[in-house]
Amino acid sequence: MHGICSEDRFQAKSSNGNGRSGHGPRENKAQMAIQGTLPPTRLWVEIATRQFDAHSFTIQAAENAGCAEATHKRIRDLVSRETLGDNFVGKVLSQELGLT
Repeated sequence: MHGICSEDRFQAKSSNGNGRSGHGPRENKAQMAIQGTLPPTRLWVEIATRQFDAHSFTIQAAENAGCAEATHKRIRDLVSRETLGDNFVGKVLSQELGLT
């Protein structure tokens, strides 16, 4: 990948040591915006992954305990009461549970 979104661009330092890549102000602002949003995006992905894992572990435990159907119903009820808005995990769970 080349250009403003390439990995090496995020790590690059200019030869003058000031941390700037030496490109125009517009590109620098865009690069700073991307760098600024990557940490929260990584955190969001990590949280979403943990939510999916929690759902999977809950279902596995319910199957092992012989109460999968009741557990599915409780999860469906919880998810169906949520106002999903921009809640990506909730939307995916809704699809997986057949609510949408």
